[in-house]
Amino acid sequence: NEVSFIVEDDFDDLKITEINYNPKGDELAEGNLYEFIEIKNTGNATLDLSGVQFVDGIEYVFPEGSMIGAYEIIVLVSDLDAFYSRYGFVPDGVYSGQLNNGGEWITVATANSDTIIHFEYDDGGNWPPYADGLGYTLVPVDGNPDNDQNSDVYWKKSENEGGSPGQNDDPTSIDEVSSLLSNDLIRINV
Repeated sequence: NEVSFIVEDDFDDLKITEINYNPKGDELAEGNLYEFIEIKNTGNATLDLSGVQFVDGIEYVFPEGSMIGAYEIIVLVSDLDAFYSRYGFVPDGVYSGQLNNGGEWITVATANSDTIIHFEYDDGGNWPPYADGLGYTLVPVDGNPDNDQNSDVYWKKSENEGGSPGQNDDPTSIDEVSSLLSNDLIRINV
């Protein structure tokens, strides 16, 4: 007798790391066309995203064979052409629907409908006001978050207007400082 089991990856390290839910428009396009959402693998192991899907907020299903390596970032957008015109690179995918300018639930689930990420962002209370139509994005306070994303204390406005899709928001993140220090120590010891 043979028995087959499907063992899903551990998705605890998969996090939303940037949301551009109410971007500023310009002479080329309305603001909603510049929307994007960023998802990051904050762990050390490659994750298979085949069938993983956004089911609340926006709709997107990762195609079969979609992988995200350790500390890699995937950018999903509302409109490919508008995004490319503003940011100069082709995103990883285009989602259906729109992010709500007033806030909403974001839910990411496995192909078997097990919830991976579920939180609500907002445009009121203590949520960063500069991310609400003033040109900035929502980013986590920690570049490699391991906490609950369902709290306004988890989020801040992006360092740069327009955000930083596809890369860590803060150029002086702990990882980058450690890397710089390591490089400096190597140069000193040589």
